Amino acid sequence: MSPAFATLAISLWVVVLCNGPFWRTLWKIQGGLSGTTLLKFGAAFLIAILVTNLLLTPLAFPWIGKPLLALVTIASAVTLYFMDSYGVMIDKVMLQNVLETHPQEVGELMSWRLALYALLFGGVPVAWLAWADIAYARWWKELLWKAAILTAMALGLAAVLFVFYKDFASVVRNHGEVRNLLIPANYVGAANGMLRAKARAPRTLQIVGEDARKGPR
Repeated sequence: MSPAFATLAISLWVVVLCNGPFWRTLWKIQGGLSGTTLLKFGAAFLIAILVTNLLLTPLAFPWIGKPLLALVTIASAVTLYFMDSYGVMIDKVMLQNVLETHPQEVGELMSWRLALYALLFGGVPVAWLAWADIAYARWWKELLWKAAILTAMALGLAAVLFVFYKDFASVVRNHGEVRNLLIPANYVGAANGMLRAKARAPRTLQIVGEDARKGPR
């Protein structure tokens, strides 16, 4: 199969099966399924697929494609577990909390339910990736093909957002938490936010308050 088919298949798996919190929240916001909301759900599904595929397409290269796609599926399954189990949203603060967790806390979070999530929602696509035979073109053809795919998906995403701008702008404005529920965009965005915050941090410590002195007490 082609790399484009592999990334699309993983995108479909993640969007459909690893995004329960996102779809449940959107269902509540829209008040269920009706004739007027059916088109909005279809547009939201298309946006989720395009965004996820935009993130995964640059990963599909020889030697690194399968491991990176497998890592995304496992990370998505684990993220789904924590969102389902603890009702958390994934942003840069939550991701920083996760990365700063010490071994004892990690041990307390391990459970059979986590293993089940990882096996069902992550293990199945990983096994499929291991079995799949992904045929890559020559490196320059692969680059051109990916550039064309990314351009087409970006234009498609822009078109959908343009048509449904009013609907989704009101949802994001009134329910900002939706942005932190879409897997894997939430933890990718959180990681990007963390890295940007670290890049803005001062490189060297500065001494302040050198004139401070202890009082008589």
